[in-house]
Amino acid sequence: MTLPKLTRQQRTGALEKAARARMDREARGEHEPLNDWPDGPPDGDSDAMERYLAAFRDWHEKHVGPVSDAEYNRVRAEHGLT
Repeated sequence: MTLPKLTRQQRTGALEKAARARMDREARGEHEPLNDWPDGPPDGDSDAMERYLAAFRDWHEKHVGPVSDAEYNRVRAEHGLT
């Protein structure tokens, strides 16, 4: 069985729909690791801050760019983590 030829408009529509679906999946993935702390972790909870910074570093590296160890350690020190 042969498949019918798609018109240019149908191909364009299918590509746009696939791109929107991919962007929706990526958007959901961007926010999932940080959803536990919509306003950041609670003050004074060093374990939660450690998990938050690790999740944020992972998100940043996937979507923005690499984070050097020196920069990561500087941010940790700003939040009282050693």
